[in-house]
Amino acid sequence: MASVPAPAATGGQGELHSIQAARGIAAMLVAAFHLSITIGTDRFAGVPVFASVTWWGYRGVDFFFVLSGFIILLAHRRDIGRPDRLGRYAWKRASRIYPAYWLYTAVVLAISAAGSGTLLASIATGGDFLSTLTLVRFGDVDPAIGVAWTLFHEIVFYTAFAALIINRRLGIALFAIWGVTILWSALEPTPHSLAGTLIGSYNMNFFFGLAAYGAFRRLSASAGLAALAASPVLLGVMIALEAGGVGGMLLHAGYAAAFALAIFGAARAEANGLRMSFPGLSLVGDASYSIYLTHVTMQTYLALIAAKLGLFTMLPGWAAYIGILVAGTLVGIMAYLLVEKPLLRLLRPRPAKIPHTVGRAALS
Repeated sequence: MASVPAPAATGGQGELHSIQAARGIAAMLVAAFHLSITIGTDRFAGVPVFASVTWWGYRGVDFFFVLSGFIILLAHRRDIGRPDRLGRYAWKRASRIYPAYWLYTAVVLAISAAGSGTLLASIATGGDFLSTLTLVRFGDVDPAIGVAWTLFHEIVFYTAFAALIINRRLGIALFAIWGVTILWSALEPTPHSLAGTLIGSYNMNFFFGLAAYGAFRRLSASAGLAALAASPVLLGVMIALEAGGVGGMLLHAGYAAAFALAIFGAARAEANGLRMSFPGLSLVGDASYSIYLTHVTMQTYLALIAAKLGLFTMLPGWAAYIGILVAGTLVGIMAYLLVEKPLLRLLRPRPAKIPHTVGRAALS
């Protein structure tokens, strides 16, 4: 999840609530996908509850990568070709990813150390420890927080975008080479390898996000509404194709296109005055980074508690599933309110104001 902190999308009317709500939905899709797998193991219910519905929820990662491309260009478009702004850009990106990630990782490792200690031992070597700490791959390590593999891709993207800030032509050339290499390699997602992190097909999502922002800047409101209408149709086609066994680069591109259409369409419509408000989902969207980093651990421990209490035999599978999903999400929201949000305030007491583009902080 790749749910990654970045500025909230805004237009002339203020924050784009539809984008925040979509982030909330994507975070819940990923959480629902993982919970079906967790509950399906023998030590819990033994049946993958709702798996026939949630199996494609992992595509929320693709959505977050597309959204990251959109938002980073929205927030830093005016920094392109301005090397004097590189330090500010690097600090903003680092301060939003690392502090909360380090703290949550420390908690997970502390829990592991109090138990079997196997997780701590798995990253004890120099290269694996550095990879876990920096989110830069020095090997095929699984980070202590397993879902944090998505953050390695984000760091690659942020580094490539830094080239645009240093020199516009250099950055364009780098992105062109990167994009061609991704297409040429046609490398299926191998998120825990160095090659997969650098040129795997997941990175293609960032390009679709950049294109979505270009459309947002240049196309009309009517084009945005058309894109918003086309997005669920294309998404449905992709889900049906994947369910039928279709895979490969074209499938990944289809999902990315569907998400890019949705982001462009929602942003363009709302920026042109379409009023949208989703308070609950917006809060989940704000908390999506903390939810993403904590949900697998919390779901596992909540499932263990449910098993010890005999809830998997006392309750229908769907009831236990919903209870764990809601409780795990609430823990993620509390982590955001009590940990991540105060950290952001501490590190960025006076955020720089970028005219017409950046609202309050939120997420990719």
